[in-house]
Amino acid sequence: MQYKLSDAVKSSGKGVLIDIHVISQSKKTTLDYNSWEPRVRIKVKSPLVKGRANEEITAFFKKLFGSCEITSGFLSPRKTLFLKDCVSLEVIKKLEECLKKA
Repeated sequence: MQYKLSDAVKSSGKGVLIDIHVISQSKKTTLDYNSWEPRVRIKVKSPLVKGRANEEITAFFKKLFGSCEITSGFLSPRKTLFLKDCVSLEVIKKLEECLKKA
């Protein structure tokens, strides 16, 4: 099955949920997407220890969208983020712009 970026982004209450897959210890923080997984992949510099990667992820998404909270997957590379006061179509558009730059 092939997925679209919109499969990783869902409206939820007063915001948007994004399903992500974290890849740690990269040279730089970047976004990636493959159609075989309904998750946005984020490569981070930090290791997956002591919450360092979680801090880097929330800082990255706060810079893009103004808010970010991890709602599930605190100890897993598969996480769900909540972006408060965002609209799914705008989030998808901004993610697509970031993916083009990567």
